[in-house]
Amino acid sequence: MNLRDRMLIVKIMVAAVVSLGSLQACFGAESAQSRPIILINTDLEKADAKSLSVPYAYARAVIKAGGIPLLMPPQDGEAIDAMLDRVDGLLLIGGADYPPEVYKQEAHQKTVLMHKDRSDFDLALAKKALGRKDLPVLGICAGCQVLNIADGGDLVQDIPSAFAESRVSHSSKSGWQSGSGTHGVKLDAGSKLAQIYKKQDHEVRSSHHQCVGCVGDDFRVVAKADDGVSEAIEGKDPERFLMGVQWHPEKDLDNNLALFEKLVESARMRQQQRSLR
Repeated sequence: MNLRDRMLIVKIMVAAVVSLGSLQACFGAESAQSRPIILINTDLEKADAKSLSVPYAYARAVIKAGGIPLLMPPQDGEAIDAMLDRVDGLLLIGGADYPPEVYKQEAHQKTVLMHKDRSDFDLALAKKALGRKDLPVLGICAGCQVLNIADGGDLVQDIPSAFAESRVSHSSKSGWQSGSGTHGVKLDAGSKLAQIYKKQDHEVRSSHHQCVGCVGDDFRVVAKADDGVSEAIEGKDPERFLMGVQWHPEKDLDNNLALFEKLVESARMRQQQRSLR
């Protein structure tokens, strides 16, 4: 790890401490310290990777749900283990496309790769997170996809090509990189997701051109759009909060806060259980 990377990590850790201090000022030290910490991965500028980025909507959703967001830039496996030892839950954010070779496909002409440092890190993070059976995990958009990849599944690389007759707005008319579309999804009646939303029909905002294809062994598809596109997966373990949604709940928090509240609630339960050990 070079000096620039070390300085960047120090700055992020300082920012996290400052954020915790601000929360303590607002809620009192005891209240802030008891709020579960949710780890969030970060994006990198594709060209030069000189800066990290995370849309504030992700952090805001965690805060409004009662958690403390903590950002983690790409690092090695030991750092991932050390961080997962310290946090209470994990949120995997959206972004560009993961390299198809990691799920044994050739690249489609419409595939737009994210920075390699991020894709390598995200895949390692997702694999380690899946191995921690008590860790609550929520994946959003690309975060949903990397969970499936880490579990041995694959992706549909371009929905407009694979679902040519679809009229569902999975992104804006100008493309997934330019904005979002709105459409309905059908949640499986017996799913945890339907229990969280307390309904089966849900209107979502989405901005994607890929989706889960063959689902990993430890997941099942629990929501689809009218065109058959997979919109959500969840783990088969009934005791664990482990799910990925293809839409962007953080962009429509009024109608999706319950999802983040369930993540934070599960993280709080894990926090309490660990304190008893």
